[in-house]
Amino acid sequence: MSSIVAEVAEISVTPGEELRVHRVTCAIDCGITVNPDTVAAQVEGSIVFGLTEALFGQITLKDGRVEQSNFHDYSMLRMHQMPEIEVHIVDSSAPPGGVGEPAPAYRAGAGQRILCRDGPAHPAPADLSGEPLARVSDS
Repeated sequence: MSSIVAEVAEISVTPGEELRVHRVTCAIDCGITVNPDTVAAQVEGSIVFGLTEALFGQITLKDGRVEQSNFHDYSMLRMHQMPEIEVHIVDSSAPPGGVGEPAPAYRAGAGQRILCRDGPAHPAPADLSGEPLARVSDS
């Protein structure tokens, strides 16, 4: 991957420790873009999976097998939880560099702390052990 991606997520944490993601803005320089709509769709899908992993994701193994078998026991981000997403594609003459894989890179930062601009830092939704540190709002 030689694409360059920058993302900003606008979030809030309620007094009850519920985390809401309101908007994700992404800029991607993926080289020459043949079909901008496809690039945007790939990035949006990557953001959904990145947020799902950051907020809910936990794949567990037992006796060498994955315990989750389908969506009934692996939560995905639901439509009513989806943030507004903006994708900005940088006009570039560089060779194509890949689209879907680099977009959820911001989720690595979710393993750190979430800093609210009007308050103190809050624990991220899950630490590296997968233990939830804040609840995700269902509304």
